[in-house]
Amino acid sequence: MPRDAILQAEWEGAVEVDRKDLRAGDLVFFGPSRQKIDHTALYIGKGAIIHSTVLNRPGVQLGTLDAARTERSLVACRRLVYPSGAEEARSA
Repeated sequence: MPRDAILQAEWEGAVEVDRKDLRAGDLVFFGPSRQKIDHTALYIGKGAIIHSTVLNRPGVQLGTLDAARTERSLVACRRLVYPSGAEEARSA
């Protein structure tokens, strides 16, 4: 997986998913526009995300997708795609 958020959002190892269909483990991307994605978070379920930041309070932060700032800047949701058979091995 690429290091930068914009490249992660475009990476072929993940597929687009609608916000209403998010599952724990999906990636959510933020930025001023789809062409300027600058942050990635991990969806952990029930509207919550976890992400690392260096702004304001550096470190790992918990947040929600319904927070006003988050709601305005959410631009993409993606789900990792596993090679055939890998999903079963991962859940075993």
